Amino acid sequence: MDSSNELLWYALSVVAFPALIAWLAAMPALVGPLRTRRAAVEMSVAFALALAFLVSFVRELEVGALTRQFPWSPLDPSAPIERWHRLALIALALCVLAPVLAGSRELATRGMDRLLSAKFIVIASLCVGLLVEFPESTALRQWMQALLCAVSAYYYSRLGGAALWVSAIVFASLAALTLLAGCASFAVMCAATSLAAFGMAIIAAIGAWRNPRAVAIVSGGAFALVAGILTASVAMAGGAYDMMSIPVWVWPAVACLPVGGFVFDRLARRAPHRAAATFWRTLGVFLLAIVLFVAVMVLQAADSKEGEGGADPMDGIYGVSSETIHVTFS
Repeated sequence: MDSSNELLWYALSVVAFPALIAWLAAMPALVGPLRTRRAAVEMSVAFALALAFLVSFVRELEVGALTRQFPWSPLDPSAPIERWHRLALIALALCVLAPVLAGSRELATRGMDRLLSAKFIVIASLCVGLLVEFPESTALRQWMQALLCAVSAYYYSRLGGAALWVSAIVFASLAALTLLAGCASFAVMCAATSLAAFGMAIIAAIGAWRNPRAVAIVSGGAFALVAGILTASVAMAGGAYDMMSIPVWVWPAVACLPVGGFVFDRLARRAPHRAAATFWRTLGVFLLAIVLFVAVMVLQAADSKEGEGGADPMDGIYGVSSETIHVTFS
């Protein structure tokens, strides 16, 4: 098998296959009889998004890489590179929390569902911030990680029907940024999640067209919890393992891309129908992502001119050689 075929099968295995699993998991609630049930739609979409990331992780590495992250399998302190595997544990926890939160919101009295969502998001954000530690982490960085999870989840919750389209853009941006940073494994998992979100957005649109009683995609609750925490966690991990010295501010900025949904907020609010509002919110995020990446490429080009002929800046980081790091993430 030549290299082009190997690359194709690799992409199908770690990107397309996880996305397909996510589509199948969400399809009964997006185009099936459950499309009229708000809780079913909320739970299915959120669960499928986390599932895509988790399946991609297992396909890229192995199940053992996930099981080693449980409390009864302590990490080797001399192997800091493995700490990013905690992202899979986060995705697994979100797969469990998504149906729990969606079901709880369905049972809650009117007005209490938002408070319930806020409690889940705050507690989950604190857990990620305080318990998930990446290399060279400090107390300030841990608190920033928790805050970024909560902020990202909040802005996802305000996107309405544009939530899936926006999450596809955000995870595609994370895939490109982590690839640029030299973290190929991060990139394929984010690409799988982006493809899953994009496909679910199309399936949801078809379901709404087929069924006039179909409920809209719920951006709050379980979806905001999953998308916000997963986005922020990957961004913080990408910053911790960045091999190309991307400016530090870029990583939290990409996690906050959902704020672009409010660039054309006035036009979205005045839109004559839901599809038009979705367009304006998605366009704002897309344009913000373009601006961010243009800035990154300009800064990287300037840095490369200044650093020509220098030693590998990754040599010796986290106590291992640059060759070891590049092999690990290739």
